[in-house]
Amino acid sequence: MPEAEGLLEMFQAISDSYDWLTARLEKASESASDDFVSRVAAYCPNARPVQLPERLQILTQLMVAGQRTTTNALAAAALRIAVIPGLESRLRDDMSRLPEFVDEVLRLEPPSTGLYRLATRSTRLGGVDVPAGSYAFISYHAANLDPDGFAAPEELRFDRPDKPRHLSFGGGPHRCPAEPLARLMVTAALEQLLRQVSDLRLAVEPQELTYHPSWAIRGPVSLPMLFNRATAPVDGVTQAEHRPMVVDRVSLAADRIIEVVLSSPSGQDLP
Repeated sequence: MPEAEGLLEMFQAISDSYDWLTARLEKASESASDDFVSRVAAYCPNARPVQLPERLQILTQLMVAGQRTTTNALAAAALRIAVIPGLESRLRDDMSRLPEFVDEVLRLEPPSTGLYRLATRSTRLGGVDVPAGSYAFISYHAANLDPDGFAAPEELRFDRPDKPRHLSFGGGPHRCPAEPLARLMVTAALEQLLRQVSDLRLAVEPQELTYHPSWAIRGPVSLPMLFNRATAPVDGVTQAEHRPMVVDRVSLAADRIIEVVLSSPSGQDLP
């Protein structure tokens, strides 16, 4: 928990970032650009007025969910490659296992550790009374390490015979809509890393790493590493993920949002 001075600095930084984004929104509203800030500045669904705080939250969510979490997931994966003996060579020998490795890293160290939820009625969870109107922090990280759901939950096992779904992307109607993109980005980045470097190792001891002081977004401040230039070529995996598909149905799900239902040409279940 930061001291009062640290809290003041944090809130001042948030205020400064909102001032900067507000200026960008005002400038974007006067131009005809097609960048994301301009789209947010012009956002007006069904002629409903969108106030400035909502526009600021859209941009903030993009920065956190679209950049910070992916950066942290990459760092968590690279860190394990650097400190677990034999892992790098195992992945380089069979890059087709890279998506499974990424999934297991996401389970062990979700970029977003959890979120607050408001109790709409009094209840009892895990032997703890949760009064109506109170907030509870729901930890995805703790659920991912539940021994009732995962054998040897704290071990990295990307060849688990059972593939239970972890909660790093949430669940139900609140599940992260960008999950497939996030998985592809992390997998593609690691593939390029392993193509270009070898003998990846930490330049400091693991206990010397400093993590951002956040209750929800976990990741190291920096990740100093040593490596050599890769000499042996490796077969990639992201290109192999491309597959022909059949469009079964296209429907309008919401204003300017379509739902596309895809299936395999052979009728087999998709991965």
